[in-house]
Amino acid sequence: MWPFKNESSVALANNVSEVVQETAEVILPKKSAPFPSTISLEKPELSSDEMDEYMQVVKSVGVDCCAAVIEEKLRRCLCDEGISRYDTDQVIKYLDEQLGKDWVWRGLRTIDAEHLKHWSMDGQTRNVKFDSRPYTGTIPLPVLLTIEKVQKTVPEVFFYISAPKEDEGDPFLLVTSRYIGSYIIERWNEPNFRER
Repeated sequence: MWPFKNESSVALANNVSEVVQETAEVILPKKSAPFPSTISLEKPELSSDEMDEYMQVVKSVGVDCCAAVIEEKLRRCLCDEGISRYDTDQVIKYLDEQLGKDWVWRGLRTIDAEHLKHWSMDGQTRNVKFDSRPYTGTIPLPVLLTIEKVQKTVPEVFFYISAPKEDEGDPFLLVTSRYIGSYIIERWNEPNFRER
């Protein structure tokens, strides 16, 4: 009888085959994460006139922290300025691929870093922490101009930049607050190339 015909030899051959297959899967390079795509922004729910009237009443009543109003203002600003939004989970996967899982969101300014320090942003794949330190890298002028437009229209939001702990890599810009969703709206290559 041939050695591979008995049951123990067949079982051994099957086990060896499984080990070889598992080893091959570990050794083969992973597919790299595709570059994040932009997603359609939700259109503002209120017309400009309705929003103006609503904001007058909100101001006269003294409401200063309505998440729906902040998010509506931000969506309106992004739509008016033609600013795209990146898919959050794709950005997390892409940055994990580029930087490892050792990156964080850093505040643009000290006030931003203080606002969400030690919080984390929930993604489908994993949570990413907000660091207590501000971002120290250079920000291209066109990105600063975008920040300025958003800041003037929606002063209630805060700005964060993706950064490995050594402040290297190609950053993405996140706009959010404790009360609204996350909007990743810019990306640039270090030191000064902007890509939207």
